[in-house]
Amino acid sequence: MSRHRRRSVVLGALALVLALAALYGFGGGSGRPSPQPMQRVVSMRRPVAPGQQIAPADLATGAVPVAWANPHQLADPGVAVGQLAAVALPAGAPLMDSELARASAGQDGRDVSLRLDEAAGLPLDPPDGLTADLYLVRPGRAPRVRLVLADALVIASRTVDGAAVATLRVPARDVPVLIQAESAGSLRLVGRSGP
Repeated sequence: MSRHRRRSVVLGALALVLALAALYGFGGGSGRPSPQPMQRVVSMRRPVAPGQQIAPADLATGAVPVAWANPHQLADPGVAVGQLAAVALPAGAPLMDSELARASAGQDGRDVSLRLDEAAGLPLDPPDGLTADLYLVRPGRAPRVRLVLADALVIASRTVDGAAVATLRVPARDVPVLIQAESAGSLRLVGRSGP
């Protein structure tokens, strides 16, 4: 384990112990402890290997007093979802900004929400973090089907006014392709199983 990782784990554990001590009034004094402002923090629910994509199910959130929060520990799990781990991330460890692989220029992600085919737009109850292929179906006597995007990360999915809507995280260069496809016909999302 690297020195940076050990220090991060120790600081995270110390912050948790101090938060519990403050919460339950340990450490002496009389009367009730005054409430401290808390900050949400992100930690690893399960281990992630270097180079592996981080999914929502990999993450957990908690809270520590603002005074003990590490400025480099992530507070928003959405920042990490879809990113690649730069180092091994053990279960229970705090997630730091420096532990996410940085995207190269021109490959930064964009979140695009798309209205999908009403009859078969979403797989049944798709989990956020699903990897899927997006197809364009052009209507006609013999419908034409074309793959628009492979291995897209679905970061959110919902039904709005009876229509299926999915939010995909894609490279910036793919945004115009998706907008054009949405206006050209019906979009269908096909989930991939496995890694």
